[in-house]
Amino acid sequence: MKPAKSAIGPEDTDEWHQLRSLLLGEEQASLSTLTATVGDSASLARSVASVLPNAVAIRARTDDRLAIELAPLVEASLQQSVKTNPQPLVDALYPLMGPAIRRSISEALVDMMQAFNRAVEQTLSPRALKWRFDAWRSGQSYASVVLLNSLVYRVEQVFLIHRRTGLLLSHVQAEHTVVQDPDMVSGMLTAIRDFVSDSFQVGQEDSVDAIRLGDLSIQVRVGPRAILAAVVRGNAPETLRTHLSNTLEDIHRRFGLALAQFEGDANGFIGTEDVLRACLSAQARSREKQPWRPYAILTLAVVLAAWLAWAQHQSAARWDTVLAALEHEPGYVVLESSRTGRGTVHGLRDPLARTPHEVIVGNLDESMIKWDLKPYLSLEPALVLARARHLLDPPATLMLSLGGDNLRASGTAPASWFRDARVRALFIPGIRSFDDSPALQEGQQALTRIRAALTATALYFEPGSSALSQDDRDKLNVALPAFRSLRDSAENLRMDYRIEIVGRADAPGTTAINLQLSQARADAVRQFLIAHGVASARLRALGVGTIEATTATAAANENLERRVNFRINIGPSNEPVAPAP
Repeated sequence: MKPAKSAIGPEDTDEWHQLRSLLLGEEQASLSTLTATVGDSASLARSVASVLPNAVAIRARTDDRLAIELAPLVEASLQQSVKTNPQPLVDALYPLMGPAIRRSISEALVDMMQAFNRAVEQTLSPRALKWRFDAWRSGQSYASVVLLNSLVYRVEQVFLIHRRTGLLLSHVQAEHTVVQDPDMVSGMLTAIRDFVSDSFQVGQEDSVDAIRLGDLSIQVRVGPRAILAAVVRGNAPETLRTHLSNTLEDIHRRFGLALAQFEGDANGFIGTEDVLRACLSAQARSREKQPWRPYAILTLAVVLAAWLAWAQHQSAARWDTVLAALEHEPGYVVLESSRTGRGTVHGLRDPLARTPHEVIVGNLDESMIKWDLKPYLSLEPALVLARARHLLDPPATLMLSLGGDNLRASGTAPASWFRDARVRALFIPGIRSFDDSPALQEGQQALTRIRAALTATALYFEPGSSALSQDDRDKLNVALPAFRSLRDSAENLRMDYRIEIVGRADAPGTTAINLQLSQARADAVRQFLIAHGVASARLRALGVGTIEATTATAAANENLERRVNFRINIGPSNEPVAPAP
């Protein structure tokens, strides 16, 4: 079947082109631009470069397909770079070529502690004594001499030098090390390295690895941008060289940018000191086998001497404690003492003082001391009082106390004890007076109660009368036992007593009449008491009239003045009777 012919004729071609431009003009322009870009490799590369980083990042976050595809290309590129010019790749990968620093600080501390432990172990050995003599002769410390004689090697200083400029970047040193100017040493190492390189026409990558001066050597490790030099005393093992290489690699890895941009300011390398200090290691010599018997005997002798010294010190301390106790003990006076052999104490002791065993108990055995103590009488208050108690032998109801040189008695005791004590107390050394006024004789308290009861008894009379009423007779009958008890108690205490019967009259009447009436009232009571067995010699009737009356008392109650009452006077026998208060 033949295709249909176009219905548009030639005359319509211009109009068709115009219509197509109007409808598809912009799309045709974009398509032409895209065709030109794809066809031009330079334009296409620029377009891809603008989106390639984002595309790579997005793909890498999605999965590992991109890394898998690029791995062969990267490997081929590295191989080609190594074949063509390996130096740039070596410089870039140098910090990562070796393993990490392996426990340098811990090993250095452990080695140092082992060295000092060996020094302590050899303190009493002949070699240690020789080392002490060498330290004294050379003026160095003993620790320094021990380190110099007991170590296989020791890293004393470490220098970090910038390779291009030869300037010192950082420096560390071990203890007890004599250090010269670090900048001067750095300059010297750089000069030696340049001299060797220029004089012997060595390659650019070749360098001086070590410099030896007697037992001192300088181990040098050279990196792309820095040089590490370690001053070593003794024979450094291969492990030290490996450790220095590892340290230099670590410095390049951590401070690579600072090394590349270094222009003379070393402040950016302060953090390298901790890394360099890990290189200050040391190795001690293997411990020699030493005979143990001499050291055991010497140790035993030292222990025995220390024990004897300690025992001597303890004995001296106890002896001083004993003497101090005797000095402060009442009744002892130490005149002389000696601790040579068996201890001896010469002095004085009061018979009433505590025994030496009681004084020194817990300090020394009494049998270890020879006592030469003469008797004497101490005037210390405690012993004066003890002597008074011993000589006067007071009953349990009476207590003695001492105030200065006055002995006081308080409590109760028999009358016979008071009679003896008043005489004997004044013959006791240290006592000048004896006061027993606060004390009472046995039974005297009862006598005091009887006296108070009788004094409180009062008999009242009718106005103008001296006759006893029945109430007065009853009161007197009740009081009669008290009069008998007064008599018995006074006789037992060998006391003398008197009973005053005091009669009174009220205000009305003349003085003469009142005085006569009061006397009659007192006589009536006296006659009643005599009739009932009270000794007349102990009774005295006394009329006082209104002499002791007061206006205020009389106005208050006139009956108080028409009365008779009693006064009891008690005193020692054969002595005048003191009036009652």
